[in-house]
Amino acid sequence: MITNITIKNVVLIEKLQIEFHNGLCALTGETGAGKSILLDSVGLALGNRANSSLIGKSSDSCSVSVSFDLKENHPAYKILEDNEFDEEEAIIIDRTISKDGKSKAFINNRQVSASLLKSIGESLVEIHGQFDNHKLLQPSSHRIMLDEYASLLGTTSELSKLWFNWKKLKEDLKEAEEKARKAKEDEEYLNHVVKELIDLSPEEGEDERLSEIKTKLQNKERIIEALNNTYSCLAGDKSADNLLQKAFRMLDRGTQNSGDLVNPALESIDRALNEVNEAISIIDNICSDMQNEGENLEYIDERLNSLRSAARKHQCSVDDLSNKLEEFKEQLKFINDQGDYLSDLSLQCDRAKKEYIKLANLISNKRKEYALKIDKEIAKELIGLKLEKARFRTEITDKPEDDWNENGIDNVNFMVSTNPNSDFGALNKIASGGEIARFMLALKVVTAETGFSETMIFDEVDTGIGGAVADAVGERLKRLANTKQILVVTHSPQVASRADNHWHISKKEKKNTDRITTSIYSLNDNEERKEEIARMISGATITEEARAAAGKLLQS
Repeated sequence: MITNITIKNVVLIEKLQIEFHNGLCALTGETGAGKSILLDSVGLALGNRANSSLIGKSSDSCSVSVSFDLKENHPAYKILEDNEFDEEEAIIIDRTISKDGKSKAFINNRQVSASLLKSIGESLVEIHGQFDNHKLLQPSSHRIMLDEYASLLGTTSELSKLWFNWKKLKEDLKEAEEKARKAKEDEEYLNHVVKELIDLSPEEGEDERLSEIKTKLQNKERIIEALNNTYSCLAGDKSADNLLQKAFRMLDRGTQNSGDLVNPALESIDRALNEVNEAISIIDNICSDMQNEGENLEYIDERLNSLRSAARKHQCSVDDLSNKLEEFKEQLKFINDQGDYLSDLSLQCDRAKKEYIKLANLISNKRKEYALKIDKEIAKELIGLKLEKARFRTEITDKPEDDWNENGIDNVNFMVSTNPNSDFGALNKIASGGEIARFMLALKVVTAETGFSETMIFDEVDTGIGGAVADAVGERLKRLANTKQILVVTHSPQVASRADNHWHISKKEKKNTDRITTSIYSLNDNEERKEEIARMISGATITEEARAAAGKLLQS
């Protein structure tokens, strides 16, 4: 339930703080005093669209804070849990609007998106007005209201799982059939490319390895020519080898009587000869190896062209050709195995459909059973609300199979007839605003034990009625307040007199200014309440007769 509301700078409200209690809470006051502003403020906190026109004239921003104390299993906690909120007992919603129209929303001091705020708000409070009974006017909500009444929400949740499982299997089957059809068309081509790739036998890293060999082979002739030229310089008639040998002999013979004088030079020439001979031997071996290499440039070129052509054909790299081969083999295997696979998938799909239909039929029968009950109970309530000639009927019709969904196989619509000879029709086409409000009230009284909203707000649902009808509305609101917190904005003394808690809303001009502000005052004792109810009965001039009538209402 709502425990506290704090409002700052919303239209005529400069600052207002209200501590609410359980039971029936009445908000009364003259027309224009600001009761609607209070409800707009609550709506803002619950996720209604932000509008800078709500900001008071002398301020740059406005704010609303609403605190809630909820039962342990309230769905709002699940929404918060799904959004990674810490577990807390109370929920506090803060909303601010600035002059530029931007708004910020916080839940328990953590900023949240507008969509999350609205989702939380819808689970916390139901707001109903004479021309604002959205749920009752929307056929999509009728099924939910009936399912809540029939305690079917857990079962419909299970049905939803069965529906999405069946839907996925249908999609998988359709996709598999399409894939099988296309694969069958491609079977001849697949056999061809598989044989082609098997014959090609691509290896990972082969492209790089062959490219390196090709580069080496392309330089082979130039390398051999350089080696041969070098060999000629080192060995032969006028080679380095020959010249070094000649130099050694000449120095050796010409200096035989010189002792050790030229020995270092002879040793150097000898070392040079050994190095030259070593180089000649290395070059000789390299030339021999290159002449005997098995690689063939023409073969390497052909192999590379074959690999790269296949890669272009299959739009992949050469290294991925082996993966492509496995992919094509899998497609061929699927074609060969598709009969068993499709048969198994089809059986799963049929089984899922049967499970869905079985539970959907059970839910449908339960809905029809409880539709009769809810119609019977609402008929009783309509008599007390002076709509004894009106009829209410929950119409359940079968959906065509193409329209089945996670909610079942039924269309659920609340239909009414306001006169004995009138046909049944949709509420918004048959009933007036006041009648819709009373139909809604009857429905809420009948389904009071269901639904998760612990707080309901009624905005002038008693407009245009009085006497016994207003008394009947008050009595039903009082009954609703036995199980929920009820906030009612009312002009009816019969309704206000039944309240457990009563607030008077008024507006006044501030001293020494031309500004008008709205204030709220809790009527704590019986005399204060009697005076307010007397004002509601007689108007601005309160008579003794009105006070007596007010006293009688409070005693009843």
